Amino acid sequence: MLRRWLRLLLLLYPRDFREGYGRDLVETFADQWRATPDRLRRVALLARTSWRLVLGAMADGMGEWRDRDSRDEGGERMGRWITELRQATRRLMRAPGFAAVAVGTIAVASGAWGATYAVVSNVVLDDMPFGEPDELVWIWRDYWGDFPRGWLSGYDIALLRQHDAFEAVAGVRTGRVNFSDASGNGAVDVRTLLGSPGYLDLIGVRPALGPGFSPADETGTWDDVHPEVILRHSLWVEAFAADPSVVGRSVFLNGEPYTVVGVMPEDFDLRQGSSLGTAVDADAYLTLLVDLANEDVYSGSFAALARIDGSTPPGAVMRALESTAAEIDVHFNDRGLRLWTVGLRDDLIGEVRRPLFAVLGAGGILVLILGANLATLMLARSSEQADSAAVRAALGATRGSRLRTALAEPLVLAVLGAAGGLALAWAGTLGLQRAVSDTVPRANEITFGIGGGLAVIAGVVLIAMLGGLGPVARWVAVRPLAGLGEGRRGGYSVRAERARAALVVAQVSMALTLLVGAGLLLRTMQGLVGQDPGFDVAEAITFRVGIRGTTYVTAPDVMAAQVAMLEGVRGISGVASAGFSNALPLSENTNQFQVDFPDYPATGDENGELVDGFVVSDGYAEALGMRLQAGRFFEPGDAVWSEEGAVARGVIIDDVLAARWFPSGEAVGGRVALFESDTLPVLGVVDQPRLYSVEADDRGQVFLPAPMRVRSDTRFVARTRPGVDPSSLLPAIRRVVNDRDAGLAVSEVRTLDGIVEESLGGPRLNLRLASVFALAALVLSGLGLYGVVSGTVVRRRREIGLRVALGAEPARLVRSVLGLGVRLAIAGAVIGIAVSWGAGRWIASFLFGVQPLDPVTLAGSAAARFSPFIPMM
Repeated sequence: MLRRWLRLLLLLYPRDFREGYGRDLVETFADQWRATPDRLRRVALLARTSWRLVLGAMADGMGEWRDRDSRDEGGERMGRWITELRQATRRLMRAPGFAAVAVGTIAVASGAWGATYAVVSNVVLDDMPFGEPDELVWIWRDYWGDFPRGWLSGYDIALLRQHDAFEAVAGVRTGRVNFSDASGNGAVDVRTLLGSPGYLDLIGVRPALGPGFSPADETGTWDDVHPEVILRHSLWVEAFAADPSVVGRSVFLNGEPYTVVGVMPEDFDLRQGSSLGTAVDADAYLTLLVDLANEDVYSGSFAALARIDGSTPPGAVMRALESTAAEIDVHFNDRGLRLWTVGLRDDLIGEVRRPLFAVLGAGGILVLILGANLATLMLARSSEQADSAAVRAALGATRGSRLRTALAEPLVLAVLGAAGGLALAWAGTLGLQRAVSDTVPRANEITFGIGGGLAVIAGVVLIAMLGGLGPVARWVAVRPLAGLGEGRRGGYSVRAERARAALVVAQVSMALTLLVGAGLLLRTMQGLVGQDPGFDVAEAITFRVGIRGTTYVTAPDVMAAQVAMLEGVRGISGVASAGFSNALPLSENTNQFQVDFPDYPATGDENGELVDGFVVSDGYAEALGMRLQAGRFFEPGDAVWSEEGAVARGVIIDDVLAARWFPSGEAVGGRVALFESDTLPVLGVVDQPRLYSVEADDRGQVFLPAPMRVRSDTRFVARTRPGVDPSSLLPAIRRVVNDRDAGLAVSEVRTLDGIVEESLGGPRLNLRLASVFALAALVLSGLGLYGVVSGTVVRRRREIGLRVALGAEPARLVRSVLGLGVRLAIAGAVIGIAVSWGAGRWIASFLFGVQPLDPVTLAGSAAARFSPFIPMM
């Protein structure tokens, strides 16, 4: 892209120069680029080189491009340009206020546009750091529409590999491990990604450091060598201070030794699509050695990552999926199971694409508003210079001479504004990167580079064109007598006034559009904050412990550790109640299974209803602050061990299932059939704790008493006594866990209100960005209105003085002056409401509890727009 840009600039030079020196110039720049590692210095290098090429072309004379022999003429033209630029600089120095406002306008507009473009480009438009990323897809099972993102079995993957439509298919799944050095102490919790042998080759990425995985067969074992692990770049930096000698060392994962065989590139961030829709990133990469073909077809444990052969004919992938799904569906009694794909890029950024483009659109609107402001300023300045233009025309100045004069000031302002815009864009990109780091994928790849720099330059060109068109037209088309006449009337021009009015109407309409968008998002945020999450968020702390390792081989071993740690937490001073579960609310991290209600058979799906399942201890409901509608919470002894495994006395269901299956209110004592053979009574009904967002969820929840279906990932909740800060319990909690096992890691320490706040991070970020743009647009359009009204006052000073002398009432004079501003604001508001309707439909998917044409929002936005006039009328 850089080479094409330089070759484009070289078109300003004669052909013989390009053929003789062009290649050398481009290669010299490429060498300098490679020798400059710093991104900001690279941007400065590009800007400096581009400017020198433009100046060089001007020095050679544009006329020389048309006639190579007219070198004297070209030099004379260059001299004229330099003279005009110097004179324009002097004129601007004599008007420092105008120059500062104009340069600031260009810098702010181009900087905002460059920063937003850099974010959108890095996240949405730039290629992912994989080989041919558009050929990579995830494959999922759709369980009859009830659960569209279902895991595949190893058998599915083995069948998919038999089709020529796919170049390769790998089974992939995520995990969690306790990661520690050779001492086994100081464990930290890390996420892992396990894939079939060769899955990194399928992706097309090799480690930046180290040889990578050793060759292994699908059914192979490690025998006498340690299993191998490749580290994510960030984990390498944090845990080993970027020490390159880490390759070959042993580390411990869940107490088992692994050999470090590589470190991935810094920009590598493979996130596995989740069955729940949220991509999961990993800190360590492992090889998954299983016999996929012999895996249980009913056991969905994998996501399939496939590369589609570039020569695959249209429809071949769909036929392969349909054939495989039909073969698998036989095992499910031909219920209509299907397989489907989603591109790796779409899976990662699909949810943020529209919000980011909305932000980019807001940045574009801000550029247009600022461009309109600059155009208004330039029109006013050109009106002040009307006499000068008319005199020069009367003295015989050519149209080309007047064109140079008209372009000189915008060119000087554009150069100065571009310098400021680059600096603001760089700072703005850093600020946006920090703001979106927790909510936007690929945020670690956001940098201000060449794309952002070119966006700034494009913004400068657009703004300079918007601001300079009016003055250029005025200077070029001025008529001597008409121009002098306008000068005697104070520079008044009907066409200029109409142009200013049109610009202000456009500013008001665009500002109102942004105000309405911000208002809708504000109303959405208010609605979400006011939602009941289904539990008490105050005075409670949560943390996670992954109970894994050689010490915890059986379910009773894991359960014994969970109970011991729970008793230790309950013994901490200041703890009122405590419990644990396999998942917390607002985490999107639990298990789903089918349940049936034998006393109320379903009229539709005979296989029951898909629910979210939780395994919880006694005391968990009280610690979480769940609300009981009927029956009771779990008590000690509601689940016990037996020779056949854990036996439970009953389950708890949420109010969603109770209302659906027990409409008469007799849920307590009703029966629930689960896991094909267990039929248990309902012990209690609770308000649904929100799992996916603070909005109500139609999917029901079933709570099982521990130790039913023991899970090694354990989320503890501790509720404090009144007046005790939950965060103060953390040191004691760590002591409890370390006393039990120093190889276990405490992670994901958060308060319950912190969990709710994190769940609102995306909507809050959208609101903040929209509010910034809307506030800026409101202020800028207000400045435009002020400019028009103040200009009217200046031109009508004599008339106003005469009316005051004749006894006119001041209030009536004020209303007459403000009438123009009000009319312009009303016209802009009408257009803005129409535009807001389309914008509201664009952001409708982000709204909650409010419609795109919400009357309250429209009224509030209009009131904000007209508020400056209300006290004066």
